[in-house]
Amino acid sequence: MRLARRLGLLSLSVVALAAFACSEPARPADVDQAAAGLVLIPKTPASIRGVITSASLEGGTTLAGARGSVRVESAHPEPGSYDKAVVAWDGETRIARRDGTPATADELAKGVAVSVWFTGPVRESYPVQAFARLIVVD
Repeated sequence: MRLARRLGLLSLSVVALAAFACSEPARPADVDQAAAGLVLIPKTPASIRGVITSASLEGGTTLAGARGSVRVESAHPEPGSYDKAVVAWDGETRIARRDGTPATADELAKGVAVSVWFTGPVRESYPVQAFARLIVVD
């Protein structure tokens, strides 16, 4: 009786795994947003959220060919984030508005509030220096 029950559970498990393996994976929300031309804003806290105190734009006539940096300062940093940072960006960095619509590098100007998510190593100088994977104009 125990053997029959175990075999029954085993066969039920095999059927369930086979059904799961053959099903189409769920589409992540960012795929739908990307198809609509929107940028997915992470739910994780930003590396820094503050105001741009200086900005520079270098080279390139399009965002893909441009690069630059911004200095961001926060009067009230969130726990686990930085109070000041020099953030570099290039054509691989996503720049968006809070609603997910793409923004332009021209919007990264002195006095603009931004949230920035870093990628790669952070140089622990003061202020920290990092590269942005996403900059959101608040």
